[in-house]
Amino acid sequence: MGVTVGVTGHTKGFGKYIYSALPGVVKGYSRTNGYDICDPFFLNEVDCIINNAEYGFGQLRIAIQAHRLNIYCINIGSLITDATVTDDLLVTKEAKIALRAFSDRVGQSYLTWGFLENHPIAQMNPQLIETITVNDAVKEVTDEYTRWRSLALI
Repeated sequence: MGVTVGVTGHTKGFGKYIYSALPGVVKGYSRTNGYDICDPFFLNEVDCIINNAEYGFGQLRIAIQAHRLNIYCINIGSLITDATVTDDLLVTKEAKIALRAFSDRVGQSYLTWGFLENHPIAQMNPQLIETITVNDAVKEVTDEYTRWRSLALI
């Protein structure tokens, strides 16, 4: 039986790497191709969602809707939850805190890494500088997807 996996934020950054690495039928959902992650009607099209795109509380909405629809959801978090941030990033931090809490409460996967050394958040929070490579982070996502596939027997 075939599986369709969706990736939000698939045209840029980390999402682009995840999208390229997943096997099988992969659909991308980004503002670039006309999708609004704050209105995740597209979840009806997938068996698994890699919840990567970050836009306000959009990731939390996707996680909630995926839970309601019993769709496996791998949430891509951020160590912004542990960072000191300026006012312009407070909403992002609160959204990620809420996503992490919801993921923990309902048992959704929540993967997160630190920041690259040149990232503005890392400059204010050097303890959050990450040494993992993009390839290794993508491997963690694909490993989690593979683990789900083996448990779901799909």
